[in-house]
Amino acid sequence: MGGTYILAIYFTYLLIGLGILKTFLAFGPPHLMARIGAVLVILLGLINLKDYFFPVLPVLAWVSTHR
Repeated sequence: MGGTYILAIYFTYLLIGLGILKTFLAFGPPHLMARIGAVLVILLGLINLKDYFFPVLPVLAWVSTHR
């Protein structure tokens, strides 16, 4: 799990260094569906973090799987 995080950070900084992210932004702001998708992914990630740190709280427990 930690290796995935390290690789993600590495590739993010590599892309920033190469200017590819600036190229993506040169095409204009993200479309509405991209923004909705980003918000959805962030919300689901927060729910999974809540389930990991506070597994007894029943808020949206059906969204994530328990181990």
